[in-house]
Amino acid sequence: MHELSIAADIVRCAEAALEGRRGARVLEVKVNVGQLSFVGRRQLLFAFDTIKDGTRLRGAKLRITHSKARVSCRGCGYEGAIKIEKSGGYVIPLIACPKCEGPVEIISGNGYNIASMTIDTEEENAKRERGGRAHRKGD
Repeated sequence: MHELSIAADIVRCAEAALEGRRGARVLEVKVNVGQLSFVGRRQLLFAFDTIKDGTRLRGAKLRITHSKARVSCRGCGYEGAIKIEKSGGYVIPLIACPKCEGPVEIISGNGYNIASMTIDTEEENAKRERGGRAHRKGD
């Protein structure tokens, strides 16, 4: 279950982004998952929900988007999307150029990345506690 290591990586990266921000916490993490990464959505959500407890991501939501794989063919010059068909019994599909059926190089869609994060800072927490009024020096 590689979703567990991906979730741990997401939490580690998000916590690193909070470094030096006292009282800040993550409200939401948006992750883009490539078509060829074969990440199970439910498994990743479960792993994230399990790992985030006890961190500054406690209560954070994980939003997952998917990106299509893109390939490049040296044989015919094709560059673009591919169609993945389920192949009888194979866990990893055979990927070939959709034009000439030659071998391809994967350009994108085989990994994941954090697209964005929503961070709640200590200042925003204090503002909410004061009823939405911003506090400035001298007020």
